[in-house]
Amino acid sequence: YNSFNQSYPSNYENSTSNQNRVYTVRPVSIKHLLSSELRHPDGERILDGKPLEIVTFVARINDIPRTADSENIVVEDGSGSIQIPYPKNTATSKI
Repeated sequence: YNSFNQSYPSNYENSTSNQNRVYTVRPVSIKHLLSSELRHPDGERILDGKPLEIVTFVARINDIPRTADSENIVVEDGSGSIQIPYPKNTATSKI
């Protein structure tokens, strides 16, 4: 970890516990995200032996390929690119 890491208390309460969990915001590159380990589908990602809870990265939008159901925003940060699904709001989107 470095000086950019920040911890924020969670506003979510576990129904089986009264303890508040603290989540760490970790700045990463897209290359780091792509190299992280996925423990199981829809599960947590692990990077450097630690779970990625909340991540932040700076990237630019390269492309917005459109389909009937969603828009997939392609972003890149110089270390790699990643496609981020962005569902269309059919009530307001008339594109």
